[in-house]
Amino acid sequence: MGNVAIAFIYSSIDLSNYLQTKHRARIEHKRIQSIIPRYLSRLNHSDIDLTTLNLNGLGVDCSIIRLLSTPLLSGETRVQELYLERNRIGSEGATCIARLLCKDGHLKIVSLAHNPIGSLGAMALASSLEQNRSLDRLDLSYCDIDDLGVQKLAQSLKHNTTLKYLKIEGNPISSDGVYSLFKCIYDTSDGIHSIWDCNHTIRGFHGQHPMYSPSFPETNANKLLVKKLTEILATCNRRYYSALLSKSSRKIAASRKILRYYFKDEKFEYISCLEETEEKLVPNVIGWLSRYGDVGIVYEVVRDMPWLVDHKRNRRKKDSDSGDVAMEGDIAMVSENVKEVESR
Repeated sequence: MGNVAIAFIYSSIDLSNYLQTKHRARIEHKRIQSIIPRYLSRLNHSDIDLTTLNLNGLGVDCSIIRLLSTPLLSGETRVQELYLERNRIGSEGATCIARLLCKDGHLKIVSLAHNPIGSLGAMALASSLEQNRSLDRLDLSYCDIDDLGVQKLAQSLKHNTTLKYLKIEGNPISSDGVYSLFKCIYDTSDGIHSIWDCNHTIRGFHGQHPMYSPSFPETNANKLLVKKLTEILATCNRRYYSALLSKSSRKIAASRKILRYYFKDEKFEYISCLEETEEKLVPNVIGWLSRYGDVGIVYEVVRDMPWLVDHKRNRRKKDSDSGDVAMEGDIAMVSENVKEVESR
């Protein structure tokens, strides 16, 4: 009899919890149902005070995206941040957002994290990035994007100069996909020309979580690839970024990559490579940079190259006198070339 009573009490508690949970879910559903129409009403009335749309976890699908797109495409709204995380947006919904990005000039942040947009949706968004000139951050983490989608995104970034963060962590990407991101920022297939055509403004491809996944395991080869990717972003794209001087910053980042390519990847090989080919190499590099950039960029790049400092320290340790003379000769040679470009 006691066991029956205890079972009855537990069943009553379970039923009570169930009813309370169902009641809270009903209230939450009503709240959700009222949020989207409220946003739509403000958008349709061209409310310029509405700058952020946070629709995370509200069950947004393609039909709601279409309703939102109509007032946003009118150009009379000022929405800058669009959060659509953890919804039911597939490739079709991503295509609607891509059309929006092609025409809208106000959106700065778009987050589609944890939506099954797949590679088709990523390809549609990639095409829009080639035309968009306002977006600053795009979050596509955990969106079921494979290598094909990432490769298309990487190609489109070579035609985009405004996007700074593209988060793609948590997707089934292999080393091929990660390598396409690396070539997006450091492509040496056609020498300095392909390097110059790379993206020099993107600053990161993931947030707090690393890029490793079951499809991209933490092997030595993958670690080396991630290390090179991170190094190029840190020493070139992020180092010279300036919101006020973005065009000049891009040129400086590109110049550093070109010098890195010519002077090898190991900093201790820079000077030996320079000394062996100084008569042919330096005038050509500086001349090429001056045609596509300006003398100020050449000066800043040469001045900030870490190998100059490292080489100077090493030579001083061996022979301070001869080291100083050699370094002064290197710097003087570069300065003469800069003066020659200025005179032209």
